[in-house]
Amino acid sequence: MRRILSLAIMLPLLILAPATATAAAQSSEESRQSAARMTAVAQCPPTFSRGDNAEMIVALQRALNDYSYEVKGPDLFVDGAYGPKTEAAVINFQSWYGLQVDGITGPETWGQLGFCTW
Repeated sequence: MRRILSLAIMLPLLILAPATATAAAQSSEESRQSAARMTAVAQCPPTFSRGDNAEMIVALQRALNDYSYEVKGPDLFVDGAYGPKTEAAVINFQSWYGLQVDGITGPETWGQLGFCTW
């Protein structure tokens, strides 16, 4: 009787073990991919939008000025303030390069400007 009871308990465990191992492997792979994506984002400057003020925005404004001849936009005053003119220049840049046009300088825009290391 004990042997039958032991088999009754062990059989479902033996059947479920491969599925559990597969799920754990998939979960591990998903975690690795997620970490890789986070690392890629972490290697870009922070995301900025209208109203932000930062030293890195000075670099953004200078880069946008370097591209202004190509995207046919006016030069920006370089002051580190993400105001309406910086936002408009970002929108113009994003549109010119086929990026998501939202006026926000995130990883995609920083990447196109050459500030990200992937």
